[in-house]
Amino acid sequence: MFTPGKWLRAAAIAIVSLVVIFGIFTFFNYKAGEADQNAINTKIYFLNPTTYSLEYENRSIPKYIKSETGEMKAKEDTDFVEEVLYELIIIGPKSANLVKTFPPELKIAREVTLFSSYDEGGATSKNKTVEIVFSKEYKDLSPADEILLRGSLVYTLTELDFVKNVEIFIENGAVEERLTQANNQIMGPMNRENVLLTPNITSDSVIRKQVVLYFANKEMTGLVPEVRLIEVQSPLDSSEEKAILEQLIKGPSSKNLVGLLPSDMKINDVNTTTDKTCYIDLSSIPEINKGTYNENLQKLTIYSIVNTLTIPDKNVKRVQFLINGEKVSNLNQAYEKDESLILNTEIKQDED
Repeated sequence: MFTPGKWLRAAAIAIVSLVVIFGIFTFFNYKAGEADQNAINTKIYFLNPTTYSLEYENRSIPKYIKSETGEMKAKEDTDFVEEVLYELIIIGPKSANLVKTFPPELKIAREVTLFSSYDEGGATSKNKTVEIVFSKEYKDLSPADEILLRGSLVYTLTELDFVKNVEIFIENGAVEERLTQANNQIMGPMNRENVLLTPNITSDSVIRKQVVLYFANKEMTGLVPEVRLIEVQSPLDSSEEKAILEQLIKGPSSKNLVGLLPSDMKINDVNTTTDKTCYIDLSSIPEINKGTYNENLQKLTIYSIVNTLTIPDKNVKRVQFLINGEKVSNLNQAYEKDESLILNTEIKQDED
């Protein structure tokens, strides 16, 4: 029988439970609110090479910085601009599906400046302009890469509620050139109204693809993958394999990796047959030991090529080497992928 005493005890338990639940709910909401008050949430825009468009990743940036005396002080607007640029240019995307729009050789040549604009009455507006001076390597960008870089830069910086415009300058000795358009007209300040988030810059003759290249670690004990965006002539045929080989000869972007193909190695021909064998005709035996035979080094060099070309979405199952059109005694077999040489599967992005 459900007596008054039992009813009171049940009611008391229910009340206590509600109080505990309410307390936990309030605590976590307080913590969430506290986190929101101590950081700003913003978006960083990177390139999706599959769709050839810009996509964002969320980032949280603390609002406060520790002073020299150990006290916490609020960051200046310029601090937020610098941290956002660091995420965009140095840190890069966390997703393996996205890549940086900034080539590693491009640098910011001067300290970034932030200028306030003024209303008609002379009052300072919150809409500020970020001025960035890039190194002369900016002029080496292709038109397509320049459009993507500008788009990621403008969209990322204007996520900050106090930034309205971005203006780019180019270092030229002691002077700084203003960015100009193809018709030599000055570009001027850029914002979301005059740059494209998803630029239509694809070409019928060029296909841009993301590939994974394999280079050696510094200890020369195995291979490490590095992702890179390449341009391939269309129709593909074997031009993709040749473009990939050219990137292997160019070497890694990461300072922690070692290129295995000599810079003077020539690619005579590349041809992939219907049985998925890729015949690579090179000018010399793929090893960098300057005439001294080294079995481990040559193995790493061979599989740097083979493992790069025989990834799942490629039309290559095996690689046959030719030297000036002929098979040679120590490379007379068709090589298939050897995953035992891959040290880890964490793909590195291009970096400084």
